[in-house]
Parts: sequence; structure tokens; C-alpha cells
Amino acid sequence: AAEAPLPAKGDQGVPLEALLFQSPLTCTLAAIDWAGKKGFSSQWAQHVGLISEGAQSGMIGGVPRFCIIAISIFMTFLLIMTLWSVAMDGREPVPGEVEFEFPLDKGAHLEPVFVTSPKGFSGPPIVVPPICPKLMLPHGAAQFRIPMDSIRKLRSGIFPVEVYGTSKDPLLHAWLPRFGSMADEPSDDVGHAPPVKSAPTGKGLWLQLTTTSTSRHPHACIGPLFMRSVGAEKEETVRILGPGGRRYATFEPSESSWRVVCDGCVVLTVTTSLPFPHLSALDGQGRPVASAGQQRWTVMGTDALIIQVNQGADALLALLCMLSVILVSVDLAVPPMNLPSLGGRGI
Repeated sequence: AAEAPLPAKGDQGVPLEALLFQSPLTCTLAAIDWAGKKGFSSQWAQHVGLISEGAQSGMIGGVPRFCIIAISIFMTFLLIMTLWSVAMDGREPVPGEVEFEFPLDKGAHLEPVFVTSPKGFSGPPIVVPPICPKLMLPHGAAQFRIPMDSIRKLRSGIFPVEVYGTSKDPLLHAWLPRFGSMADEPSDDVGHAPPVKSAPTGKGLWLQLTTTSTSRHPHACIGPLFMRSVGAEKEETVRILGPGGRRYATFEPSESSWRVVCDGCVVLTVTTSLPFPHLSALDGQGRPVASAGQQRWTVMGTDALIIQVNQGADALLALLCMLSVILVSVDLAVPPMNLPSLGGRGI
């Protein structure tokens, strides 16, 4: 049987460690050739199991040569497909990014959110828990992608819409129901709010985030929201609620930013800049923790709002606040005929 030559540099064969990068068939044939060049006898090769007495008649290690060839080709093909699948699953990677997974594994370590102390307080910084500890990332950055068309649909009263990570599988679903009175049912929107037992109190639109499109319990809510320019005076205080409607913080506007205030402490500050929609977020100590902007998402073939949240930050809170700022902005172009009616009259 013909021997497969081992790649050589000059008259010297490739070192043994190079064989680790070869297929099983190549390793076997190359080892036989290497042993022959080194002067080892055929008895030695048979002793270590490289060849058998039937090697001269198409046998290698007691196995027919064509079987080894077939197995080697199949295993090589399987390895290539596995590597290709892993590469495709991690489309459009971002350095330091990890997929936002739900729910958080038991025993995982939660990063606390440190904020500055209120004025006149001389103690150490107050630690504020995340809005939803079960959905807090233990490590790594998070990235959310929402197609701009989906945001316009949400603004028009069509929901829920999907919130994606780096793949085509949705991580969360966003809702924007209108509550017409205290603890009332959703009013005249096209979509329907999650059928929770206790609706948010406050007239207006409420942005809600759920894990699935049929979930009965929003993980986070913010509202009431009003369709007017960022920083405009509002009729009611915008509140941020956690799981089960638990009060978490307020969302207070200033001249060019929004502040998340929890127990008198600023937890997050969201600022806007041109071009729309470009946002950035700072924590209570003034450190950047998140950013958002419109980019082309080649996987879905559409423009999307990309929200990048740094490691250790409350990703769900950043997503909730940044998306709400986009929704209330007058720069968000929505066909007038698709806007939800306000006060019983279409806009």
C-alpha cells in the first residue's frame, strides 16, 4: 500500500506535536512514515498498534483501510459543521458581550448598583438593588436590538413587539397600553396589555417588558408616558415599577436628560444628543454605563435601535428608560393615521 508522505522541511520530518493538528487518517499514515524514516522496525509499529500484520493487504491497525478513510472523512465533516454552527450562532459579536439569558441561574452572583449619596449625607454610597434581580446579568455586557419599524408600531399602539439580543430569537417583549383611569383596563389601543391582576395606576401610556408574548406578569413598567418632547412639563410623575407592580423609582426630566431617582438618590441619567436616536446613560457616580443609537442590523435586514449596556450595570433598567425616551420623542416619525387616539379623537 502506498504511504502518505509526511510534510517535511528539507530532509527532516514534521515534529510529533504537529501530528495533533492532523485528521486521524493522516496521523496514522504520517506516524508510519515518520517511524520508517527514523529507522524503526515494522515489529515496533505493530507493537504500538500503528499497523498490523494485514497492513500490506489494506489493513491499518487491524481495521480495513477504507473504513478508516470513511470514518476520518465523516469525523472531519462533523467537526467542520460543529465549528460553523458555533460561529453562526455568535453573529455580529461585540467585545465583552454575552447573550442576555433568562432566568438567572440559582447561586449566580449579582452585581450591586452603587449610587451617590443624597446631599448632606456623609456616609458611604447607598447600594440600590436592580429593578428585577432575576433578570440581572452576573457578568458581561448586554446588547439589545429593536427594529425601528417595531418601535414605530409600538408607538402606534400595535404590540407586543420583540426585543432581540444578537440573534433572531427574542429575549423580551415590549407593550405600550393606555390606561384611561386608575387601575382601569387598557383603553383604545390596537394591542392589549398583559392581563395582570393589578394594572398600573396613572392615566396615560405605560411601557411594559415581559419575557414572552403571553406573559401575565411584566418584569418592569414605566409610566404614564406622554407623547411630547423630552424635558417638557408633564401632568403626572413618571414612575418605574418592578415585578408585581412594586415601586422602584421615579423618572424625572431636566433640560436635556432624564434621571432615575430611587429613595432620593440618582441611579441613572439618560441624555439625548444628535443625530436621533442617540442616547447615553450615566450611573449615579457619573460613569458611562450604556449607549444607544440607530444602526443597520444585517441579520434582520433592517435598521434597529442598538442598546449596549456595560458589565455590572442594570441592563433591564437601562433598556426600559432608553426605550421610553425614544417613544416620547417628537423626532420619532410615525404616520399620523396610525397614532392611537387621544381624548376620543384621532391625531
